[in-house]
Amino acid sequence: MMSFKSILGLLICLAYGCTQLDVNDIDTQEKESSYHATFIDMTFKGVLLAGNDWAPERTIEQQLLYTIGQLNGDRAVGRLDRVEVDALEITRQDDLYRFDYTVTMPVAWSKDKPIPTAYEFILPISTVRDDLKRFAESYGETCVSYGAHDVDSGSMWYYYRPNRSRCQLANEDVFRTSATSVPSVLQTTGQYPEYDQVWKDGRLEVVAIFGRADENKPPSDDIGTRNFRIFINKIKEMIPNAVQIPQTFDGELGVDVTEMMIEGQLDESRFISITVLVVDNVRTADRQFRERYKRLTPTADLIIYNGHAGLGQNIRALASRGEWKAEQYVIVFMNGCDTYAYVDDALYAAHRDVNPDDEVGTRYVDLVTNAMPAYFFDMTGASMALIDALAKPDDPASYDEIFSNIAREQMVLVTGEEDNVFQP
Repeated sequence: MMSFKSILGLLICLAYGCTQLDVNDIDTQEKESSYHATFIDMTFKGVLLAGNDWAPERTIEQQLLYTIGQLNGDRAVGRLDRVEVDALEITRQDDLYRFDYTVTMPVAWSKDKPIPTAYEFILPISTVRDDLKRFAESYGETCVSYGAHDVDSGSMWYYYRPNRSRCQLANEDVFRTSATSVPSVLQTTGQYPEYDQVWKDGRLEVVAIFGRADENKPPSDDIGTRNFRIFINKIKEMIPNAVQIPQTFDGELGVDVTEMMIEGQLDESRFISITVLVVDNVRTADRQFRERYKRLTPTADLIIYNGHAGLGQNIRALASRGEWKAEQYVIVFMNGCDTYAYVDDALYAAHRDVNPDDEVGTRYVDLVTNAMPAYFFDMTGASMALIDALAKPDDPASYDEIFSNIAREQMVLVTGEEDNVFQP
């Protein structure tokens, strides 16, 4: 058996009338929690054709990427970095290689929909580059989500909707397989952020990053820039007698001035400091941004990224940056589209490296992600939901309670809270 160390996720859906799972019988080991999602494990047999037999994990992942689009159409998503592949057999088939495998993965499934015991995945049969290009050219208009744009073989998997009524897939182009589902041991309820760890030094330090929505538009007109400004105003309203740094500046906020710090006393014994940054793209950001982020992370209690996931590239880039301090607990919120599908082990590995008492890597970090797309107009509100909750340690809120104040459409969830011990 082998475990994927890649990034992207997967999931399942249901046609009404299917048998439903009883998740009340779940044997929880406290690993993931969501107000909007239920966690299940999916297992199915896969078949694909490839041009070579190198790097089988990567080859299988190329096919599994298409589950992201298919299952996003049913308000669900899973994670390829936790996928386990078993019974892999590779044989020659004419000039190609045939992969037969069995896969099991954890899946976040919307609580708005009944959970199926079986679901049919419809995946491209070939992972050969030219075949995937032809697949996108053939079905890039009829088998994609509403609003899909600039569809090619590099993005087809994200927009892929094989169950649309006008999607007519040729049998020779796809492989159909039935997945079974069981309740996941990852499901948790009632877990809290580690309030005592956040406030042990009497300070709440927040780093909030806003990415622009469209790098080709003037920054002053961009909704990411507007979110940056709106967020700053909301923080000032929350903090009595807030101090803004810099207090005065030349140029336009969010365009010429791309960083702002707001500080103040919440009460006699508690201080809050929030650093807000706006950037065109976190993956391609300049050295100045990377160095600034590295200086902010060691003492941060909450880090928020609001912006495009970049089909996973932005999420992985930010997760691999930063500098971490031993025994510094932090909550990281990757607030972009489908970020649950894109995260990997980078944050946990980095925390393992600096915390000898944490072999898993989750003791000092909770990772908050979205199972569905997040919209720019909701990002400020989602950020404030976490900050408002952490700023009230005398009235602590569980993750479920915090997530109830975030747009249901994005299906926010938390991973890594299994070892949290705080209880009010």
